[in-house]
Amino acid sequence: MFELMQLDGCTPDSVSYITMVKACSSIQDLKQGASYHLLIVKAGLDSDLYVCCTLVDMYMKCGKLDDGRKVFNNMSRHDNILWGSLIAGYIEQGRSHEALNFLEQLQREGHLSLSTMISLLIACSNIQSVEQGQRLHSLAVKYMYDDDLYFCNILIKLYTESGLLEDAQKVFDEMSKRDVVTWTELISGYIEHGHYETALLHYEQMQQESIRPNHVTFCYLLRSCTENRKLDKGIFIHSHVIECGLELNISVCNSLLNMYSICGSMEDALHLFNRLQAPDVVSWSILIRCCSQHGLIGEAFKVFEEMCLSGIELDEATYVCILQICSQRLGLEQVKDVHNLIIDEGLESNLSIGNTLVDVYAKIGNFEDAQSVFDRLSHRDVVTWNALIAAHSAHAHHQKALLLFETMQQEGVEPNEVTFVSIFKSCSDMSALSKGKKIHSLFLKKGLQLDAFSCSALIDMYMSCGSLEDAQAIFECSPVQQIAPWNALLAGYAQHNQYQLALECFEELCHGGMQPNDITHMSFLSCCSHAGQIDCGVRHFKHMRDVGINITIEHCNLVVGLLSHAALFDEAEDMLECLQFPANIVGWTSFLAACRKHGNVESGRRCFNVLSLLDKLEKTDTCYYSLMASIYKKAGMWDNAESMDDLRKSTNLWKKPAKSYIEVNDTIHEFTVADSEHDRINDISAKLKSLSLIMREDGYTPYLDSEFNHSEKLAIAFGLISQPAGTTIRVVKNLRVCDDCHDAAKAISKLELREIIIKDSYHVHRFRHGSCSCKDFR
Repeated sequence: MFELMQLDGCTPDSVSYITMVKACSSIQDLKQGASYHLLIVKAGLDSDLYVCCTLVDMYMKCGKLDDGRKVFNNMSRHDNILWGSLIAGYIEQGRSHEALNFLEQLQREGHLSLSTMISLLIACSNIQSVEQGQRLHSLAVKYMYDDDLYFCNILIKLYTESGLLEDAQKVFDEMSKRDVVTWTELISGYIEHGHYETALLHYEQMQQESIRPNHVTFCYLLRSCTENRKLDKGIFIHSHVIECGLELNISVCNSLLNMYSICGSMEDALHLFNRLQAPDVVSWSILIRCCSQHGLIGEAFKVFEEMCLSGIELDEATYVCILQICSQRLGLEQVKDVHNLIIDEGLESNLSIGNTLVDVYAKIGNFEDAQSVFDRLSHRDVVTWNALIAAHSAHAHHQKALLLFETMQQEGVEPNEVTFVSIFKSCSDMSALSKGKKIHSLFLKKGLQLDAFSCSALIDMYMSCGSLEDAQAIFECSPVQQIAPWNALLAGYAQHNQYQLALECFEELCHGGMQPNDITHMSFLSCCSHAGQIDCGVRHFKHMRDVGINITIEHCNLVVGLLSHAALFDEAEDMLECLQFPANIVGWTSFLAACRKHGNVESGRRCFNVLSLLDKLEKTDTCYYSLMASIYKKAGMWDNAESMDDLRKSTNLWKKPAKSYIEVNDTIHEFTVADSEHDRINDISAKLKSLSLIMREDGYTPYLDSEFNHSEKLAIAFGLISQPAGTTIRVVKNLRVCDDCHDAAKAISKLELREIIIKDSYHVHRFRHGSCSCKDFR
């Protein structure tokens, strides 16, 4: 039309050019817009204020801020509209900082209009510049704009997002007029900062003033009920949703669905979902998570399959959610099914999904697929590396975890606190004190935050390596009013059989106003069990029950261990039989270990029969066969012991291999039973034979089947021949130290004048001068 107009000989005027430039602006056609700019210059209209406003707006919307600024600067005078176009352009292009830089010039030129002030306040909100916002607030008071509804709503939003709730409340209270946005901004601000009751009080006041809530208001209120686990309040809000006719709004419905799910009312969640006319991807995802939270993992996967059949396009969050659910209890097959869908949708390269795939495959022990996904990711961030490192650490692949830790840094990815927590665990599990200290120094050098998790991991590492002093020093630096470091310290005292220190720690914790949690009580009961403090342990357990603390299977098993290791077999067995927890393999195995310790063949047989029945359901490893065989050997019932060993072999069940580790010269050495692969195995064997001769003269009689080949003996001997005289020998074993190796370590510590520390799955044993810190209460 514009071209036809020119062909007809009509000369375009300013209105014509404004119309055409606006059209270019709406479709962001920079090339055409720039050509009109040339025509405008030729026509001598480049000094027209309204034409220039349109040009500035066009360049800004097309992302050419410098060109827009040139048009602005070429104008001899500026008005409020021109300033508004320039500032709005900077804000729309995400350059709010630069928009705020114009404030001084605006004041000098006297163009600080209400609309400009609102734009600048939006810029403050975008970048959370509360100081500039407060300055604008003062100017608004000066120019009497401070009662404008829109300005005040943005100001309340800025103040609440910055945590200045009192300032937001003051603005709210001084407003002569408030709308639903005003109320919603204030209510949402209180909810964001955890002031749920205050938010609900404002909602009640909002109703009294006859302000009708909108869908945003209800979404925030329902979030408040969800985060505060207030089902009754949620039901109350639901009734108001219906009164306001918003029960069909999908955002509100999803908020209701999430509230019922998180608050534990699965029946209401299902009822609501079934009434939805068109559930979206968020609705389905909430239902999947709801099933998972209630332990219905299989049902969660069925809902996912229904979702796929419904034609809903799955998003990143849904795939991440279902993959995490698969890792909880479902097998590799389901993970592969979801992975194939992800590949079909071309989403495998999505970083969040890729990270979750690495994490899930690694968690279920499928490191081949985890590594394959990891290698195919074009970009790997710290989360990707953390997933692989954490899984290797959790599966006791500690050497691999340490190697990955070094590799990630070589590839330019900076480790964060989460990375170090996994690496501290690996150092802990290998009793690698020297390496652990170096990594701790690196943590400090990088200026990372010593939060509750990293602090707890460090305490655990130093405790596991036998360095109580370092662990206590870390605890002194731990965040105040955080329970995790206290739990780590208590657990360490339990491992070291330091009952008195644990008791003092527990009393200090309680008197300091901290609230013990399940893990705290477990650590204290564990310490009582390790130290043989029967009365204290039983008294504490009864106190937990009397005051209504949630008793878990782990608490009960610790009391069973306490009773049975003190030879109170009838009491321990009665407790096991009365427990309501199904398939309590851990508890019965602990009982069987105590039978071995005290040579109780009769109770051991009954316990073995129970474990055999449970094993048909759970398919655990074969440790209880070995325990029963040891009971027979200790009683001199060699035929029974041999029959038990044969029965174990016939089951074809997996037996966890025993491994021991020792750190020498910054290198971790691993030993297995009857290890022959170590490059100094001949020297190690010679040392053990030499020690055996001397120890026999001193009264030590080894078990024939374990004289030289047990992994912890090999590790100790290697430490003796590799480290200077007087150096502490630190060994870690992935299983419990056997009786013979325990006796051997006591004898070696006396003969070699060495401190030997062995961390096993139950204790940290500190051998000095022929005795052990566990006082043989094993």
